[in-house]
Amino acid sequence: MVSPRLAAFMSAAGSGVSQVAKPIAQAAGVSPDMIQEQAQAFLQSTNTDPATMSPQDAQKEIGTNLVTYARGGADAPAAKERIINIIAAQRKISHDEAAKQFNDAQAKLTQTRDQAVQTAKNAADASAAAASKTAFAGFGVLLLGLIAAVIGGSLAVQRRLLVTHRTVDGRAVQT
Repeated sequence: MVSPRLAAFMSAAGSGVSQVAKPIAQAAGVSPDMIQEQAQAFLQSTNTDPATMSPQDAQKEIGTNLVTYARGGADAPAAKERIINIIAAQRKISHDEAAKQFNDAQAKLTQTRDQAVQTAKNAADASAAAASKTAFAGFGVLLLGLIAAVIGGSLAVQRRLLVTHRTVDGRAVQT
């Protein structure tokens, strides 16, 4: 855990660096917008033909399209087709074979998801059953405690009555 003094020092140091870096970047002719444009250029593939894409560009393109496909909507069929085209071109297989591989992978993913959901339901049922049994056992313990308290209270009252009506030498004495 960071002490408050260290956190304040780090915050002040960060602010100082930020204040110094802005004029230096402006003097060098660099703006935040230019940096963001450059980052986007690095992330965008310049080659859109699946047959001539590098494996890294193909992976990025498939990842982008998988997100679109998983989100659903009007763009999902086009994203699926783009993924299948990239798979076919990169693996040098027919479009039909690539579509079959995609559908097989999707079916396996769906099956795995369904199994995970079923496992989660089973675990929830088991924990609910255990919680129910624990609650019932707790109730039983409280009930036994109540019975013990009633018996103990009644014995104490009887003893008190015996002690208060004691006789000494034929006379009733209250203690």
